[in-house]
Amino acid sequence: MAATSSHHDAAERLRLRAIALRTLARRLSNLEVLHLQRHAGTLVWMGPSQQRLATDLQTRRRALTGAIEAMQVQARRFDREADALALLPEPSGVR
Repeated sequence: MAATSSHHDAAERLRLRAIALRTLARRLSNLEVLHLQRHAGTLVWMGPSQQRLATDLQTRRRALTGAIEAMQVQARRFDREADALALLPEPSGVR
């Protein structure tokens, strides 16, 4: 027979997931790749290739920063769910 998980255990798992997401988001937000666009200016490149490179880097940066923000939003959601679970009474038979 499987052991019944408590609300406290579930809340703790959600908090750990939130911590992991925040850690990953923080690490991603510190990557140098987010600043590559400053090296794609007209001092480095000229012509249509420069514009394509700048546009591509901007698109990729936007996607990465969007993913970082989504991780932070999900981490906050996990924290709220954990807080709500912690307020629930434990089911009978769970220590």
